[in-house]
Amino acid sequence: MSQTMNQLAIIIAIATTVILVAAYFMIKTIVDQKVDIEVERKVADILSRNPPIYSARGKDMPDEKNKLYLSPDLNGIEELDPQTLMLIVVEPERATWGQTGNNLNPKIKINEYGIREIEVENYVNNGELSWSLVWIRKNYK
Repeated sequence: MSQTMNQLAIIIAIATTVILVAAYFMIKTIVDQKVDIEVERKVADILSRNPPIYSARGKDMPDEKNKLYLSPDLNGIEELDPQTLMLIVVEPERATWGQTGNNLNPKIKINEYGIREIEVENYVNNGELSWSLVWIRKNYK
């Protein structure tokens, strides 16, 4: 009789352990799923309010050094630097013979006053330049 009771106690202990371990993993899976859903919802909310890129475009006359100075009022301009720039397109209003094609070679620079500027090499000042920029957002709120 005592051997039967011992066997019954062992079976109950094993069954209880299996049930507790299974319950632990079920609860852990449910909690992980709820956390994942909440994280995905918050990330989607942040991205909807703060897109991952900025863009700007404009038209301006370059100065005598073939530089265009970007307004500090542009959305996200403080995050624009050469490392975050994805796309830069500069086109002359009136192209000269040597400016056909895309040989202007524009570059983004930050001058000593912290102003972002587009430096356009190989440009014969012949009117306004149209420019477009796309850069990556570094800071999210």
